[in-house]
Amino acid sequence: MDNSSKRIKDDIRFVAFHEAAHAYSHLLAGLSFEFITIDPIELQIYTGGKSSGYIFPINNTCNDWKSSASGLSPEEFFECFKSDFTIVSGLVAETIFRNGKFNKNSSKSDVKMLHDNPLMNHPEPFRKKYRSFLLEYTFQLFKQKEHFSMIKKIANELLKEKTLYYDQVRKIVEEQV
Repeated sequence: MDNSSKRIKDDIRFVAFHEAAHAYSHLLAGLSFEFITIDPIELQIYTGGKSSGYIFPINNTCNDWKSSASGLSPEEFFECFKSDFTIVSGLVAETIFRNGKFNKNSSKSDVKMLHDNPLMNHPEPFRKKYRSFLLEYTFQLFKQKEHFSMIKKIANELLKEKTLYYDQVRKIVEEQV
């Protein structure tokens, strides 16, 4: 296998791991989704070919709140945290899978969604502390063997099937619990 073929194979594995983490984090947060995909045909339909992977629909429940971040109730804060957790999960898991190498191009749409959420637009020092907490929490959770292996199982199945539906992902997780 030449270097370009190996790079393409590695790239699709990174994308599968990224999308698997989004799906897994949705389950952990109690949120549903319809499917995750790395299938080029579905990606053309849903993203116009602008993405290598996709979770549908993208659930961003935090933007539903009308109040500012400082005025969020505990329930609203928790909804925003769940939403932010599902957004950063792909980036974090992919970074762990890449042995700590951050790929700034893998999550442009995730970063945009994250910056649109009220907790990320709160004045400093809250924003910085919240972002640090969110990323550290997600890194520590996914570094745990049971969570990392669960994401890996979902990613391996996604590589085989190209598209996984919510019930398929849930079944993978339930078989391991």
